Amino acid sequence: MLDARRHEQILELADLAAGKGLMDFQRPLWRELVKEFLGSIAGVHERRQHLRAPAELEVDILFPDELMSLATSNVGAGGLAIRIDEEIPVGALLDLSIEVPQREVPLLAKAQVVWRKAPEIGVAFIDLIQSDRELLEAIAVKALHAGP
Repeated sequence: MLDARRHEQILELADLAAGKGLMDFQRPLWRELVKEFLGSIAGVHERRQHLRAPAELEVDILFPDELMSLATSNVGAGGLAIRIDEEIPVGALLDLSIEVPQREVPLLAKAQVVWRKAPEIGVAFIDLIQSDRELLEAIAVKALHAGP
């Protein structure tokens, strides 16, 4: 578990990551704190490399078929779970547009479907710029901090 000082640090950096973005000198501490936070969460699978948290964001699939106004059920730096009724096979490559309240324009990402459990799919990012990855990670940190 993060001590009070480290807890305050991760929340301050999450605010920066969700706002104007992290500066290069802040990134090593951010990575360290997120890894420590991930390790402190009970029930997290040991194989999980990225922090995930329940959060609802609007996401559009732009390719291969245009599917608009879908919602996420959880968000993290490594991927998303998306509620969807359509059949999209595991392994499918997707171009995504992700609406986040912190940005005027959506985040654009390439992802691959890694699991399907109706009515959701799990996608892993295969192309996402670092600042957007940090923003999604900050959303997860804040959601986990806020609790249910």
